[in-house]
Amino acid sequence: MATRSHRLALRATKPRPKTSELSVGGEIIEGLRQVYDTLKKGVPLEQRFTVHNVALTELEPPRYTARQLQRIRASMNNASQPVFAKVLGVSVKTLQAWERGTKIPLFARRMLQMIERDARPWAALIPPVFTTTTPKPRYRKAG
Repeated sequence: MATRSHRLALRATKPRPKTSELSVGGEIIEGLRQVYDTLKKGVPLEQRFTVHNVALTELEPPRYTARQLQRIRASMNNASQPVFAKVLGVSVKTLQAWERGTKIPLFARRMLQMIERDARPWAALIPPVFTTTTPKPRYRKAG
């Protein structure tokens, strides 16, 4: 009686159908089998398949300085730090750290890039009561 591993070996040695006879799912499975067999034999994939290497550096969002971050926040109708932190989905302390120059992580840089391109949809999320479009009055001490 054949063991499980022996049966698998027997199944792998059966002749495989021609690609033209396979369904789309069958073609995918056959392709994965070919990749598996190639890797199992220790053959570099480049020798058996067409391999394309693509540099994705163009997709990296820009790095922002503390001053640029403050400028972006100002473009959102001068949103306060707590409100802008809510828009970004971070704590106020995190936003304050970024505005002091702490490194901004990738997800936030991507959001800042989108806000920088067009702040209007993002600013529309903020009710006018939470923005300051005019300077706050300064009160003098009496007397």
